Amino acid sequence: MKLSPYVAFALLLATALKMTEVSAQSGSRICGWLAQQNAIALSYEARQDSVTYSQECDQAEKSLWDAIQKNTNLKKLKWTKTHKWTCEDVGKYVVPKGQKTDICENMSASCAYVIQTKQTGVDWGGNPVYQTTYKKSGCK
Repeated sequence: MKLSPYVAFALLLATALKMTEVSAQSGSRICGWLAQQNAIALSYEARQDSVTYSQECDQAEKSLWDAIQKNTNLKKLKWTKTHKWTCEDVGKYVVPKGQKTDICENMSASCAYVIQTKQTGVDWGGNPVYQTTYKKSGCK
Protein backbone atom coordinates (compact mmCIF):
# COMPACT_ATOMS: atom_id res chain seq x y z
CA MET A 1 0.00 0.00 0.00
CA LYS A 2 1.47 3.30 -1.08
CA LEU A 3 0.69 6.43 0.96
CA SER A 4 0.03 9.69 -0.75
CA PRO A 5 2.74 12.29 -0.18
CA TYR A 6 0.29 14.35 1.90
CA VAL A 7 -0.59 11.44 4.21
CA ALA A 8 3.08 10.50 4.53
CA PHE A 9 3.95 14.12 5.39
CA ALA A 10 1.09 14.31 7.94
CA LEU A 11 2.28 11.11 9.62
CA LEU A 12 5.86 12.37 9.67
CA LEU A 13 4.75 15.71 11.11
CA ALA A 14 2.58 14.04 13.77
CA THR A 15 5.48 11.81 14.78
CA ALA A 16 7.87 14.75 14.97
CA LEU A 17 5.43 16.76 17.08
CA LYS A 18 4.88 13.81 19.40
CA MET A 19 8.64 13.45 19.86
CA THR A 20 9.00 17.11 20.81
CA GLU A 21 6.32 17.05 23.50
CA VAL A 22 7.87 17.72 26.88
CA SER A 23 6.30 16.76 30.14
CA ALA A 24 7.17 17.26 33.78
CA GLN A 25 9.74 14.96 35.30
CA SER A 26 7.37 12.55 36.99
CA GLY A 27 8.79 11.36 40.29
CA SER A 28 11.51 13.99 40.57
CA ARG A 29 11.77 16.27 43.57
CA ILE A 30 14.21 19.03 44.43
CA CYS A 31 16.08 18.99 47.70
CA GLY A 32 18.29 21.93 48.53
CA TRP A 33 18.22 25.67 49.09
CA LEU A 34 16.73 28.65 47.31
CA ALA A 35 17.64 32.35 47.50
CA GLN A 36 14.46 33.71 45.92
CA GLN A 37 15.44 37.37 45.83
CA ASN A 38 18.63 36.50 43.92
CA ALA A 39 17.19 33.77 41.66
CA ILE A 40 19.75 31.22 42.87
CA ALA A 41 19.08 27.60 43.79
CA LEU A 42 21.50 25.01 45.09
CA SER A 43 19.54 21.93 44.17
CA TYR A 44 19.71 18.15 44.06
CA GLU A 45 17.28 16.20 41.90
CA ALA A 46 16.08 13.16 43.80
CA ARG A 47 13.88 10.41 42.42
CA GLN A 48 10.92 9.43 44.57
CA ASP A 49 11.14 5.79 43.47
CA SER A 50 14.67 5.46 44.88
CA VAL A 51 14.92 3.34 48.02
CA THR A 52 17.23 5.98 49.50
CA TYR A 53 15.07 8.98 48.44
CA SER A 54 14.67 10.59 51.88
CA GLN A 55 18.25 9.86 52.89
CA GLU A 56 19.56 11.37 49.63
CA CYS A 57 17.50 14.52 50.22
CA ASP A 58 18.71 14.92 53.78
CA GLN A 59 22.36 14.40 52.78
CA ALA A 60 22.12 16.76 49.81
CA GLU A 61 20.50 19.51 51.88
CA LYS A 62 23.16 19.20 54.56
CA SER A 63 26.03 19.23 52.05
CA LEU A 64 24.59 22.19 50.16
CA TRP A 65 23.97 24.10 53.40
CA ASP A 66 27.58 23.46 54.45
CA ALA A 67 28.74 24.84 51.09
CA ILE A 68 26.61 27.96 51.61
CA GLN A 69 28.08 28.52 55.07
CA LYS A 70 31.64 28.27 53.70
CA ASN A 71 31.05 30.93 51.03
CA THR A 72 31.06 34.53 52.30
CA ASN A 73 28.83 35.84 49.50
CA LEU A 74 26.29 33.01 49.64
CA LYS A 75 26.16 33.13 53.43
CA LYS A 76 24.83 36.72 53.27
CA LEU A 77 21.71 35.70 51.30
CA LYS A 78 18.35 34.66 52.74
CA TRP A 79 17.85 30.96 52.03
CA THR A 80 14.72 28.80 52.01
CA LYS A 81 14.96 25.01 52.25
CA THR A 82 13.41 23.26 49.24
CA HIS A 83 12.79 19.90 50.90
CA LYS A 84 11.13 17.64 48.31
CA TRP A 85 9.67 20.53 46.29
CA THR A 86 8.50 19.88 42.75
CA CYS A 87 10.78 20.92 39.92
CA GLU A 88 8.24 23.53 38.84
CA ASP A 89 7.87 25.00 42.35
CA VAL A 90 11.60 25.73 42.50
CA GLY A 91 11.72 26.74 38.85
CA LYS A 92 9.18 29.51 39.23
CA TYR A 93 11.71 31.35 41.40
CA VAL A 94 14.80 30.83 39.24
CA VAL A 95 13.49 30.77 35.67
CA PRO A 96 12.53 34.03 33.92
CA LYS A 97 8.82 34.70 33.51
CA GLY A 98 7.38 33.25 30.34
CA GLN A 99 9.77 30.29 30.26
CA LYS A 100 9.11 26.69 31.30
CA THR A 101 9.59 26.23 35.03
CA ASP A 102 10.38 22.50 35.03
CA ILE A 103 14.06 22.83 35.92
CA CYS A 104 14.47 19.04 36.07
CA GLU A 105 14.34 18.96 32.26
CA ASN A 106 17.81 20.55 32.41
CA MET A 107 19.15 18.36 35.20
CA SER A 108 20.23 14.77 35.72
CA ALA A 109 18.78 12.76 38.58
CA SER A 110 21.01 12.21 41.61
CA CYS A 111 23.13 15.26 40.77
CA ALA A 112 23.58 18.60 42.50
CA TYR A 113 23.39 21.88 40.60
CA VAL A 114 23.85 25.59 41.08
CA ILE A 115 21.03 27.21 39.12
CA GLN A 116 21.08 30.94 38.60
CA THR A 117 19.31 33.48 36.43
CA LYS A 118 21.00 36.76 35.63
CA GLN A 119 20.10 39.70 33.46
CA THR A 120 22.44 39.62 30.48
CA GLY A 121 21.30 42.78 28.72
CA VAL A 122 18.28 44.38 27.10
CA ASP A 123 16.51 43.70 23.82
CA TRP A 124 15.79 46.25 21.07
CA GLY A 125 12.67 47.36 22.92
CA GLY A 126 14.57 48.06 26.14
CA ASN A 127 13.22 44.93 27.87
CA PRO A 128 15.59 42.97 30.12
CA VAL A 129 17.04 39.74 28.73
CA TYR A 130 17.77 36.93 31.19
CA GLN A 131 19.84 33.77 31.03
CA THR A 132 19.51 30.77 33.33
CA THR A 133 22.60 28.64 33.87
CA TYR A 134 22.80 25.13 35.32
CA LYS A 135 26.19 24.23 36.74
CA LYS A 136 26.50 20.58 37.72
CA SER A 137 28.50 20.30 40.92
CA GLY A 138 28.52 16.59 41.61
CA CYS A 139 26.56 13.37 41.28
CA LYS A 140 25.80 10.51 43.61
